[in-house]
Amino acid sequence: IALHSEDIWIVLDAFHHLDDCEQVLELIDYLARRMPPNCRLLLATRTHPALPSLARLRLSGDVTELGPSDLAFTADEIKQFYDLNRERPVSDDEVSRITALTEGWPAGVALMGDPASLGEARRETPLELSDYLASEVFGRLPQDLRRFLLWTSVFDNLEAEGCDAVLQEEGARRHLEFIEKHNVPVFRVEGAAAEHRVHPLFRDFLRASLRSEDPGLWAELSRRAGAWQASRGRFNEGIWHFVQGKDWDQAA
Repeated sequence: IALHSEDIWIVLDAFHHLDDCEQVLELIDYLARRMPPNCRLLLATRTHPALPSLARLRLSGDVTELGPSDLAFTADEIKQFYDLNRERPVSDDEVSRITALTEGWPAGVALMGDPASLGEARRETPLELSDYLASEVFGRLPQDLRRFLLWTSVFDNLEAEGCDAVLQEEGARRHLEFIEKHNVPVFRVEGAAAEHRVHPLFRDFLRASLRSEDPGLWAELSRRAGAWQASRGRFNEGIWHFVQGKDWDQAA
């Protein structure tokens, strides 16, 4: 490679499938630490690459990382996407609604459907996007994490203590740490020590799934969430949860 006269890019797509392949990871790590000046290694992955030398390469400035916020579409890019792929212009109002719903998430933009049908109060996830979330995001997670995300979808933001209260068991902190490393559309709230925000589209998908599968469980979990919020002095949030759980006495 070093003797080649032109620049070389080595692209490894879906690198997350190698997370448990220790020998392959060691080989890639060896290559990454010995890259000649004319070569670049590009890893496309849904998880943080499990390379032993990644921290050292970050420290030396030899790594450029692009995360969800870097890849999110801007308003102009959403317009360009519809011009090129849908062959229809979108108005500024439609772009604003798409941006508000998707937060620029490329998969969400691509699967959003007809922007003219997006009302201000829309809470249903488009069918194509729902199928994508079910198969490519939710369905790929371990069973215990799927249960965790479903049951805690009663919250807008996830805090370990609140999640434990709703689940009536400990372990939320471990789940949230796993989520951070595996590119689930759940993001740490900036400035918060241990609070995570679920992407609105993913949260709506989870809530719709839980309500459809077990309305009684949705109500019970909402009541637990209301009790926890009230115990923290967050009475407005508590009232909202009690209403969702149809506990009118507590809501009053």
